[in-house]
Amino acid sequence: MKRSQITLLIAFSLLIVGTIILGTFIVSSVGESARAIAGSTSYCIQIPGDGDYVEAKTVLDISPFRMRGSGGNHHAVLIVGSEYNPKLFHWSYWKGRFIEGVYGPPPIYCKPREHFLEAMPLSGKDPVAVHFYFVDRHFSVPRVYRPSVNWASRRALVFYATTPEFAPSPNSADHGSYVDVVFGRSPLLPSWLNKTNDQYLVEGAESEFGLQKQLVWYRNSSTGQKEKFSNTQYFLRAGNGDIATLILCNYGNCTQIFEQDGWSYYFHHTTETLPAWKSHQDKLTSLAHSFVVSQ
Repeated sequence: MKRSQITLLIAFSLLIVGTIILGTFIVSSVGESARAIAGSTSYCIQIPGDGDYVEAKTVLDISPFRMRGSGGNHHAVLIVGSEYNPKLFHWSYWKGRFIEGVYGPPPIYCKPREHFLEAMPLSGKDPVAVHFYFVDRHFSVPRVYRPSVNWASRRALVFYATTPEFAPSPNSADHGSYVDVVFGRSPLLPSWLNKTNDQYLVEGAESEFGLQKQLVWYRNSSTGQKEKFSNTQYFLRAGNGDIATLILCNYGNCTQIFEQDGWSYYFHHTTETLPAWKSHQDKLTSLAHSFVVSQ
């Protein structure tokens, strides 16, 4: 073996050994910091993963190979005490310990418990469901729905399911399966109802499927006359006059938005299933609430 090859092999070996030593040191530091902060109180650690956070389940998860934050996610979050009123800390590589305070606050994907790290195996397998605590509720969503939580800019659960039965959609290219559940009133309900203005001309039509119906046209910028068809909008008002259901359809596809019991829902279907709009709403609300384990 040539001297240059031997030198390269030695350098590579030293790099591997150094990486292992650094990783072991970080794992030890994470453990020491978490135990020092938690004391005798229950705690857990979550790390970036699946687009948001996931519970740290193995020793590898609390190493620098997995604790890599980006965007609004920290490298790791330490949750101390009950998830109903926890104290939250974020991992700082610069400080070498957990620091109080986090962005958000984010959903809690791990269950605080005593001896959290001591019970952690060297390796593990992801469960079939994503478990987290958010908006004062415990959720358990099967991974086949590909769930994620939007907590940085708004409070919403996103998953993928197709009408009419809202079966889980494993196909990431199926954009029509996108479902958005906002915990509160969606600003889309009032803002997406088209009204006659400089750009649109809205014409009334005979009610259909128990909904008010209107035809929306683009207006000619010069004459103000209707020029090109935009969409058909169907809507239902609540007793207080607010829009409770809004459906916008064009080219055979519909986007439906509705509010029920303080949650707002956004999903897609075809004009063929438009007559079953109320059934869609009932099935979707039932599915979303089935994800709630307790509150």
